[in-house]
Amino acid sequence: MEQILKVENAVKRYGTVVALSDVSFELCAGEIHCLVGENGAGKSTLIKMLSGAISPDEGVLTVFGNEYKRLTPALARKLGIETIYQENIICPDLPVMENIYLGIESRKGLLVDRKKMRDAAKELVERIGVDIDVETPISKISPAQQKIVQVLKALAKNAKILILDEPTASFSKNEIDKVLDIVVKVKNTGTGILFISHHLEEVFKIADRVTVLKDGEKVALHDSADYTENQLISEMIGRDPSSFFRKKKHGKTSDVTLEIKNYSRDSIVKDVSFSVHKGEVLGIAGMVGSGRSELARIIVGADKKSSGELLLNGRKHSINGPRAAMKIGIGLLPEDRKKDGNISGQSIQDNIMMAEFNYKTNFIRNFSKENLIAKKYIDLLKIRTPDAKNSINNLSGGNQQKVILARWLAVNSLVLIFDEPTRGVDVGAKEEIYKLIDDMVENGKSVIMISSELPELIAMSDRVLVMREGSVVAEVTGDDINEEKLMMYSIGRNI
Repeated sequence: MEQILKVENAVKRYGTVVALSDVSFELCAGEIHCLVGENGAGKSTLIKMLSGAISPDEGVLTVFGNEYKRLTPALARKLGIETIYQENIICPDLPVMENIYLGIESRKGLLVDRKKMRDAAKELVERIGVDIDVETPISKISPAQQKIVQVLKALAKNAKILILDEPTASFSKNEIDKVLDIVVKVKNTGTGILFISHHLEEVFKIADRVTVLKDGEKVALHDSADYTENQLISEMIGRDPSSFFRKKKHGKTSDVTLEIKNYSRDSIVKDVSFSVHKGEVLGIAGMVGSGRSELARIIVGADKKSSGELLLNGRKHSINGPRAAMKIGIGLLPEDRKKDGNISGQSIQDNIMMAEFNYKTNFIRNFSKENLIAKKYIDLLKIRTPDAKNSINNLSGGNQQKVILARWLAVNSLVLIFDEPTRGVDVGAKEEIYKLIDDMVENGKSVIMISSELPELIAMSDRVLVMREGSVVAEVTGDDINEEKLMMYSIGRNI
């Protein structure tokens, strides 16, 4: 195969932190080259280097035979390098075709030639084999289809090298399969694809080659047939997966911490009732769009409910917003941590202390005390950062997730709702998060875990509620917590 991209001996430092150390990497035309590693392994740094967002301190980048010391975003696009990140970047009110050709619209003089753009979008959709109406507003199609539109947008810009960063995070199995099918079709057109994923089953499905990074260094390169899942995990984290954390099953205690009675929100959440006990992990399963995240949002007051009551330790509370939920001891780690969880651009310390600020009765800050609290949780949760003043934007996804968890631990929350707690998180960081959850319930906290990953729910939950079309359709316990039953309830099949 023709080599179209080569990275030689790339080094990137941030002060005393070495993000990439002497890393070399190659990509060929018509190849899917998967990049795997823990959060903080250097994957994001390599992506940013190739997209022109950052410059290497040392090393050479060769693109289509031409050598460069560094790329800029404009030069990367000119060379045919397009990057699609985990979060969908869309204009929700515009139709699919205008999202595809945004910035490169067909024109008649000063006017946009909508017919030409529509015809070109239809041709592109048909060529790749996608079932999407190009005139539909993009907000009306599924998240997986929105991701596919991002791929089409890159192809419309004549992408020769396509970088996909966690493209299937929090998608259902069905949606994941659709996205992967499109990725393979794009590969077959001759485009070279750099694919980053924490879901190793995706790697096994589509990879031609796999590069493993650990602590900023390249530790392995494999052809598609010469590795196993256990081997990849061992290379990523430096130990055998058989030694991984296994949660104890706690089951119900007699003490009910949180009780939800007849919660509804329009037609999105319908008459939902359940309780969570002290020292229990209650899982919530269901397909994307089943109302799981919407239920979490109305519990903490981020969205208004139409009806229902909430009791905490037997006492009724009226929650009119997230601040009121915080004050009584209910916290939410949201699904979209960048949009709803982090204070982008602020320090780790400020992000950890954000919930604590709501308890203050004056506006005088004790920075010395805040630094001690932040350092305590940085050490406890093993957050990889030089210090508490570092911007949260500089952290990997898994470490950002830990910062949000530290926020709620710092205010001693009674009930924590985790919405997709390990989205975009590597296997090593997942284990750390699972251990933290187990420690919390061991100490009497109550946890609600919403997850699209059935193995995660099965491993961590004492009970599982299954939601479909806004309602709780089943409560599963004991040996019945298995993939077959959870999936059957989720899709409405009889068991």
